[in-house]
Amino acid sequence: MTILVDKEIIALCDRPQWEMTTTWSHRHLGIDKDDHVEKEMINITQRQRIDYHIPELVGKNRYVKDMPTERVTREFRELTQEEAHPYKAMIFPFVAEQVREIPTETKEDFHGRMRIIQDKLAVEFVAGDCPPGVFNDWIAQIGGERHMRHPGGKVISYGTSSMGYDVRVQNRFFVFTNALCRTIDPKNFDPKNYVEVIAESVLIPPNGFVLAVSMEYFQMPDDVAATVLGKSTYARCGINCLATPLEPGWEGYITLEFSNSTPSPVLMYAHEGAAQVIFHKGNQRPKVTYGDRGGKYQGQHGITLPTA
Repeated sequence: MTILVDKEIIALCDRPQWEMTTTWSHRHLGIDKDDHVEKEMINITQRQRIDYHIPELVGKNRYVKDMPTERVTREFRELTQEEAHPYKAMIFPFVAEQVREIPTETKEDFHGRMRIIQDKLAVEFVAGDCPPGVFNDWIAQIGGERHMRHPGGKVISYGTSSMGYDVRVQNRFFVFTNALCRTIDPKNFDPKNYVEVIAESVLIPPNGFVLAVSMEYFQMPDDVAATVLGKSTYARCGINCLATPLEPGWEGYITLEFSNSTPSPVLMYAHEGAAQVIFHKGNQRPKVTYGDRGGKYQGQHGITLPTA
């Protein structure tokens, strides 16, 4: 059994994760000719190469280039987890580098991002998938934030490392409490044992325990296993991430377990690095994978509580 390095991890995750729509138009030259539109599924490394060669970037998902004979417009849409699932990327969404800092968002980037969100909500509203009240609240919020920008700054690192991948946590946490003095029974777990917190950060109480869930969805190959470990940044603050195995053939969002071994509360941030995953490639496919036997945590979404 060998440990996968960064280029091997990227190879297993280098699957289509974007839909690229390219439009060739002559109408700005007064030529009455139908636009030519092509759609293509591209992977993460292709997107990086395309971004590098974009002459003019509007927002983060669209660019326009005028040529003597035509106007080329290229738009990008990140696939949903359901759309990307058939391509079997080991990690989705995938970051092919180690991110340590978020650059300050320009006003143009922010406005482009808001237009994309607004267009998406409008489509959902027309399709009947978004309640009118929610739609109006979002539009009002976008209008009020037109001149706000992402402040940027340092983050707890995430993405591909030399020999692993650092996952992020979502903004939903289950903070365990003994306020009702209930016994924790793994065969009959009582939801009153925890308090749900939805926030951009959570305070883990002294000697406390928290469940969280990864932002990334994993589809483990049949000959690859993984171990989830803690990050050194949180470990130096007294936070232990309980080791969790990812078996060959398993897929789902990772339920992460954190304990605070200090006498002080510790802050944990959502949407930033929280745990690292080390991948081990076996010499062959096991006779029965986790998917073959239909394990009880197969395909889990959100924070999954213990089941016997």
